[in-house]
Amino acid sequence: MEIGLGLPISDPARLPEWARLAEEHRFATLALLDRLAYDNPEPLTALAVLAGATSRIRLQTEVLLGPLRSTALLAKQVATLDRMSAGRFVLGIGIGGREDDHAAAGVPITRRGRILDAQLADLRKIWNGEPYHEAHPAGMTPSMTAPGAIDGVTSLTTVSGVVDGVTSSMTAPGAIDGVTSLTTVSGVVDGVTSLTTASSVIDGVTPSTTTPGEVDAEKPSKMTPGVIASEACIGPKPITAGGPPVLIGGFAPEALRRVARFADGFICAAPLAWAGGLVRTVNEQWDEAGRTGRPRLVCQINVAVGSTETIERGRRAVADYYAFTGRPGWGAPLTDPVQIADTVAAYREFGADELIMYCYADDPHQVELLAEFVH
Repeated sequence: MEIGLGLPISDPARLPEWARLAEEHRFATLALLDRLAYDNPEPLTALAVLAGATSRIRLQTEVLLGPLRSTALLAKQVATLDRMSAGRFVLGIGIGGREDDHAAAGVPITRRGRILDAQLADLRKIWNGEPYHEAHPAGMTPSMTAPGAIDGVTSLTTVSGVVDGVTSSMTAPGAIDGVTSLTTVSGVVDGVTSLTTASSVIDGVTPSTTTPGEVDAEKPSKMTPGVIASEACIGPKPITAGGPPVLIGGFAPEALRRVARFADGFICAAPLAWAGGLVRTVNEQWDEAGRTGRPRLVCQINVAVGSTETIERGRRAVADYYAFTGRPGWGAPLTDPVQIADTVAAYREFGADELIMYCYADDPHQVELLAEFVH
């Protein structure tokens, strides 16, 4: 069983030091969690920096909240990180359960599972070099009555929808990008064909009010009104054909089913006492889907070691992170060296391929101490 480190999130500037120490002490993986409405580093950006600070260790999101991101941009970011890390990146992905993250991204939390299912299928297509157009970006749910397009979403002469996060009504003065908008629209706004009748300024460009013109561009659009640009391939291609390894994290039955459908493995953040049922379900569905071998199993524990001050900071950070559950003590870190060593042995016996030890206190001396406990 391999041992990885989950990195602390309180001080991103210290993460390169953590990464170098983790590689020096023979840890297999550096993992970063993902939140949006929280004081933590964006994981793909941070892991790109850590890729440059290391040469061997894997880089893993655990888990990235896919529905909060554009599929096309996510595919490009992941492929770039995969290429620049020489194939060391692993995409751990899931839906997340915190309403504030989804509200900040403008993504209905009730749709996050459907969005992720579509993303996972589309990511593989993009990484295989297939043309792609993101017809319905996350959170965009317009009501459509006529051809057109506003920021990639089919548009209209009569509409009640969302444009760049601003609700607008196109049959009366409305708003696009926060600017007073149109009474009659025919065509596309933000870079496509424009208006037949309008009294407005859109993104700082005054459109023609009597003839078809152009918005957010210096030359007239060559596109046919109401027609979305042709699909295009999104590069770069990942090092591995079909994209980097994908791990699914989650607890709900829908999340477990995604492993066999879309992924290479399962991230099990559940305590060992009730992880067995989750893993059995994943393995059964893997077999039913006709997949060969076994899904990679990555488990997690929270730890804090070192000085009394470091341990206390770790406890407070974990309590703050899991406060949304309303369960005092949820996720409390292991702090006793003997208990940590015994837990590692139990996960090895359980059959985990890798155990990620998450450190919430930012003292990098913990890397050396944990290496002594587990190697």
